[in-house]
Amino acid sequence: MLKPFGKRVILKVELIEAEQPDGSKRQEPSPEAKVVRSNNKEIKKGDTVYFNYYGAISIEGLKTKKTVTLVVDEEDIFAIS
Repeated sequence: MLKPFGKRVILKVELIEAEQPDGSKRQEPSPEAKVVRSNNKEIKKGDTVYFNYYGAISIEGLKTKKTVTLVVDEEDIFAIS
């Protein structure tokens, strides 16, 4: 299992199907994610967070057809619900 190093958080993001202007469909990440692991006491496992996807690093070895696992810096998390 991955452990976040420093001020980072590991997230699991669902991929949603989005239709493109040309009619084709492609999978895009949901704007919200579930926390898998965190070193921060305020961000706990199972929390739903909103984050900056473009600041994240994808872990390709843990990618599935429906989800992607990401590592993000704490400062790239905007809100917790």
